[in-house]
Order: sequence, then structure tokens, then C-alpha cells
Amino acid sequence: DARYVVELGPGTGAVTRTLLELLPRDGRLVAVDLEPDFTDRLRQEPDPRLVAHCGDAGELPTIVGAHRLPRVD
Repeated sequence: DARYVVELGPGTGAVTRTLLELLPRDGRLVAVDLEPDFTDRLRQEPDPRLVAHCGDAGELPTIVGAHRLPRVD
């Protein structure tokens, strides 16, 4: 039933792709990683529900707000 998901440390996106398979069409997945190479790679994914964010999980409230998630499931 989750619609708004945050993945911390998505790396190359193996779990990310599974999350997208399970996420409803109106959901959103924000994948947060410190490594720009990983987030750049995730930005190549064609799924509009995926937002790849390069940043620190310690800033999660700010990141969630910046991407206008109403909540995190």
C-alpha cells in the first residue's frame, strides 16, 4: 500500500528496480545516495516515479520536503 518511498543507499539500483515494480502508478520513489556516480546512473532509468537524489540521509527531512512528498510510507 506504500505510495511514497525513500530508499537510502540505492547503489546501482538492484533493489530500486524491485521497489518500482511494486510501487503503484501514482507513487514516487526517492533514492538517496552520497555517490554522484550512483545517482547519475539511476537518473538514466526511464520511470518518472523515480527521483535520484545525491545527498546525505542525515538531511532526510529536507530531501523529502524538496521533492514534495506529502509523507513517507
